Amino acid sequence: MFEKTEVDWDTGCFKFVGSKDPRGYGKIYYNGKSEYAHRLSWLLQVGEIPEGKVIRHICDNPSCVAVEHLELGTQQDNVKDMHERGRANPAFAFSERGGKPQHQKGYKQKEKTT
Repeated sequence: MFEKTEVDWDTGCFKFVGSKDPRGYGKIYYNGKSEYAHRLSWLLQVGEIPEGKVIRHICDNPSCVAVEHLELGTQQDNVKDMHERGRANPAFAFSERGGKPQHQKGYKQKEKTT
């Protein structure tokens, strides 16, 4: 996995340069299944990820796999960071109950064209 990284000397990020999902998160096959590269980095260098926890990027770089730039947290922590750091998609917000995406007030969905 680490052979597919490049160091960004300005930020200290170890950027995963293999396959990525549309949001920029690294994806890699490990033990026969697709994994997020940052989660695999944590697993290999720190250990298991407890149930109910996520791996958060302190550096806000979704392709970063530097364990020093990662931390454990909850999905609620992750969403809070996303909003505080201006990474939230303004068209959607997660509801407090159930975590399902809800359109924010004033957002107009594009009409389907046929």
